[in-house]
Amino acid sequence: MRELNIRWLGKLPYGEAYILQKGLHSATSQESSPFDYLLLLEHNNVVTIGRSGDINNLLVSKNILKVVNAAVANAENNKQLDIDKLFIKEAFVGKSLRMKRWRPRAKGRASSIIKPFSKITIIVEERNQKQKDTK
Repeated sequence: MRELNIRWLGKLPYGEAYILQKGLHSATSQESSPFDYLLLLEHNNVVTIGRSGDINNLLVSKNILKVVNAAVANAENNKQLDIDKLFIKEAFVGKSLRMKRWRPRAKGRASSIIKPFSKITIIVEERNQKQKDTK
């Protein structure tokens, strides 16, 4: 019976974790090692939606999903990027126009109502093999 060796690695990027797992697997499979390994580690949060991303499967508003789908379509059709290698490089919300309306008040006065809008910007980029190894 093999002994279980548990290792806590903390927060580790995907590339380093994969290299460590491959090296550990090759070392234990070639030698008759008396240990089995359990690696405990954390990754950064990642959400993938793919081509068939559906609002029922995600915790994202419909508006943001529409913007992401439009960004993917623009990257595929206008920039000829491979959508299987796309990732969201930046996502931010900025101020847009403000609609001004008036509300009647007592004694013939009026008060202003300002309805602000926001602009959602999604920047996608194609992940190259070099970028994947460095992260």
